Amino acid sequence: MLLIEHDLDMVFELADTVTVMHLGRHLETGTPEEVRASGEVQSAYLGTTEATS
Repeated sequence: MLLIEHDLDMVFELADTVTVMHLGRHLETGTPEEVRASGEVQSAYLGTTEATS
């Protein structure tokens, strides 16, 4: 089944494999845990834990 959704919390709950695209570019494919840990995905969608100055 293909699910296209922007609610990442829901996607991480439902999917076994996640592919994330941003601005038409492939960022990451993997398990929800792998995708959640991706620096590129965090920067594009989840925000980062690093402080910016």
